[in-house]
Amino acid sequence: AAAALVLAAGGALPVAALVSALAVMGTGQGLLMPGVIGAVLQRVPPASAGSASGVLTTAQQTANVLGIALGGTLFFAIAGVGDDPAAFGAAYATALGCTAAGAALATVVARRLERPCEAGAHDDAVGRQRRGAPLAGEQLA
Repeated sequence: AAAALVLAAGGALPVAALVSALAVMGTGQGLLMPGVIGAVLQRVPPASAGSASGVLTTAQQTANVLGIALGGTLFFAIAGVGDDPAAFGAAYATALGCTAAGAALATVVARRLERPCEAGAHDDAVGRQRRGAPLAGEQLA
């Protein structure tokens, strides 16, 4: 939304409009991420929750760093040196557009990698864990 707003304004976007668009985008991400994290960790057996949480957090932080580095590199490659508002607007819109395309690609890849749990497999593993019974492949100590 912010990229379309910048492109439509041709680089002459008022700051208030840009801040509003980015605030809506940031709020949406803030509301979405706890649900996504909960959905991912819900499928993990309780015994592996700590490890899964660490892997998820590491992947999330790595993606954030790479996104900022690549987006910033793209922005400054397009904007160049100087203070031309139109160049900054075009660079910003391009960087945000690429970010949106990357998010769409990540969504497609995630949907293709998604493996549904076998019916009741997670609930059965949780029930055995609570009773102290070994999980599949585990041995009693």
